[in-house]
Amino acid sequence: MTLPWGSYSAYDVTAAQKMDCEDPAQVSKAAAALATFHKLTAAYTHPHNTQESFVQEFLQRLEELQMDLKSLDKSSMDLMSGSMQLFKVSLPRVDGLVSDLSYETLPRLFIHGSYRCSNILFQDGEIVRIPNLERSRYETRALDVAIALAELTRSVYDAVYLESINTFFSSYDNILSLERAEKEALPALLMAREAYRALRDIRRIPKTQDQRRKHLQAGKFRRHVSRLDWLKENQEWLQEIFRGQEREDETCSALRVEARSGREDVQVFQEAA
Repeated sequence: MTLPWGSYSAYDVTAAQKMDCEDPAQVSKAAAALATFHKLTAAYTHPHNTQESFVQEFLQRLEELQMDLKSLDKSSMDLMSGSMQLFKVSLPRVDGLVSDLSYETLPRLFIHGSYRCSNILFQDGEIVRIPNLERSRYETRALDVAIALAELTRSVYDAVYLESINTFFSSYDNILSLERAEKEALPALLMAREAYRALRDIRRIPKTQDQRRKHLQAGKFRRHVSRLDWLKENQEWLQEIFRGQEREDETCSALRVEARSGREDVQVFQEAA
């Protein structure tokens, strides 16, 4: 439609559908939209931030784990027994990675906070709406990217998911490149987010009275632990993806230096002749 101040496309969002996380074109456009969103919110002024950061909340929840475990009855423990052991083995690794992060020094802005497939609506191949901004808050930019990457699949993490991460991150980085410290933080943030959600499940399960809902909650816990284990096993692949664009930039820079040096050598040779 054409208005006095410009032309716009109007969409009936009732016909829109949530993003297909297995469609590379949609994944790429979703990444570009998040990068553009971050460019806009980076310019927003913000009040003094009194809210705890994600990492502070995670470390606090980790300290409370032993108390949460004591609240679990035998039936709850039986539902999680195999995954619980795997979870306990993974936690020291996650704790070490998160504790080593210089999280409070990472770039901050207003993040979306819930950038997932169900909140990215497409119509005719284009994004028409990104709803549910109620979780938007002043936080690290890398956390918002980690949240988006974690939500690129509805099922298990696998090789297809790894390709989706590569597509999403490349598209985002082409519009708004992350700093090296942010790229290095992403694998740890992905793992910490799955661990945090598993810790949240441990706290919720004993409070659930309905047995069917308790089984569903235990299933969520097992899924988060399985994802956490996958992230731990594929950490090197993730680091390669997140540093890929940086290596390309370094290679281009080196080629420019080499080309400039070559031109200077030719000039010296010509002057000597």
